[in-house]
Amino acid sequence: MFKSTFNEGISCLFRYGLDFRLMSEQRITILDASHSLFGSNSSSTDSATTDSATSSLILRPIPQFREIVANSVRDARSSGKFATSKIAAIEVGVICDADGVRALSKVMHSQILERLKI
Repeated sequence: MFKSTFNEGISCLFRYGLDFRLMSEQRITILDASHSLFGSNSSSTDSATTDSATSSLILRPIPQFREIVANSVRDARSSGKFATSKIAAIEVGVICDADGVRALSKVMHSQILERLKI
């Protein structure tokens, strides 16, 4: 019983992810890892054609990710920790200076855990 519940909890954690991308001018993009920057490949994510083993490997979109990004950017700006750092919400995530990525990712992580109720 414990093993089954433990494994289900672990598999839930690995269904979601954040993608940190290094950019020019010491900027970093934080994205929902389920989002492809190279367009969608509908044949690989079509639920009718994927078996259960394959579907367990596909990352799921983080629920309400745009709202999490907007709240995180707002909280970061109002905290005063980002007075010298630049932050910009984009359609699929957020771009910030390298100086602000640690604090911003902590805020985003806590909000994501809250939404996933983990």
